[in-house]
Amino acid sequence: MVTSPKTADLLSDLSETSTCLLAMPHYVLLHENVKLGPEPLALREGTVPVVVYGFTDKEQYQRFQQRTSLELTPYPLVHFYLKDQLELGGPAWRLVAVDPEGPTAPQIPAISMVELLNGMLAKKERVFAGYELILNPTSHSYECREVETAGSSFVEGAS
Repeated sequence: MVTSPKTADLLSDLSETSTCLLAMPHYVLLHENVKLGPEPLALREGTVPVVVYGFTDKEQYQRFQQRTSLELTPYPLVHFYLKDQLELGGPAWRLVAVDPEGPTAPQIPAISMVELLNGMLAKKERVFAGYELILNPTSHSYECREVETAGSSFVEGAS
């Protein structure tokens, strides 16, 4: 892969931070016609983030399905859904948790719906995870943490 100097700088920064470059998710899972996501803990401000699971391919969501007893149906993750979610307002954090191993994965990288939508519209295949979800084993809920990004929400020219 040929990278621009800007992209090379961004990629070299990844080894120095806790962020990672993620493939764009293309699917969500529905349970009883509702998009499935982890149970997030309330933020300090008292708001509860909105989080859905997103999967990059069939293998990833099938692995997740094997680790739950819920009846789940894969559904394409489309930019219209992201736009609708963003227009609802409400919680400041609207996230997509990418490729979790299962419903009790200890840590899951996540992308904001804004950044994911921007990446989709720009036809990017990879974006930086700006968030991580950490499982609280006592409450079985996830703490949402913002992580520092390496300067850009998606890598220019990465595909």
